[in-house]
Amino acid sequence: MFSVAEFYQVMDKAFSTMKAVRNAREKGLMDDKLQTKIMLTVTDVNDCPLCRTFHTKNAEKIGIDEDKINLLNNGFVLEVDENTQAYIFAKRYAERDGEYSDEDWFDLVQKYGEEKARGILGIVRIVMMGNALGIACNNFGKRMTFRPVKGSSFYKELSIILTLIPFMLFILIKNLFVGN
Repeated sequence: MFSVAEFYQVMDKAFSTMKAVRNAREKGLMDDKLQTKIMLTVTDVNDCPLCRTFHTKNAEKIGIDEDKINLLNNGFVLEVDENTQAYIFAKRYAERDGEYSDEDWFDLVQKYGEEKARGILGIVRIVMMGNALGIACNNFGKRMTFRPVKGSSFYKELSIILTLIPFMLFILIKNLFVGN
C-alpha cells in the first residue's frame, strides 16, 4: 500500500520518464510483449490484484506464453527470455520502493543501451503509478463490500483516488515550467 506522499512521488517519476518510453517504442527498442512482461513483474512485487488481472489478460491477448505469464506472476524472472535483465531491474526497483542502485542501472545500460534502458525505467515507473492507484481502488472496492483490507484505511484509499487528477495537473504544469 502506498501513502498519498508516495503516490505523488511515483506519479512524478512516471511522468518524468514517459517521453523516454515513447522514444524507445518509436525506435522499435520496446514492444508490447516486453512492456507487458515488465508490468507483470512489477505488479507481482506490489501485489495489486486489479493490475495483475489486467496485465495477465493483456499478456494472453498479445500472445505471451502461459508458462511465462505464470512465472512472472509468481516472482520468477530467471531464464525467461532475452529480456531477463529488464525483469530483474524491474523487480528490484519495485522491491526497493522506486529506487535502483548505480550497479543495477549500469547493468541495464550495458545490456540494452541508454535509450532502451530509459524506456524500461519509464515502463517500470508507469506501472508503479498504476499499481499505487490500483491498490487503492481495490482496497476501496473491498471496503465498499464490507471486506476492508487489513492495514488499509478509508482515508488512505480515498485520498489516493481523489488526488489523482490534481496531482496529474500539478505535475504536468510543473514539468511545463521546470522541465523534468
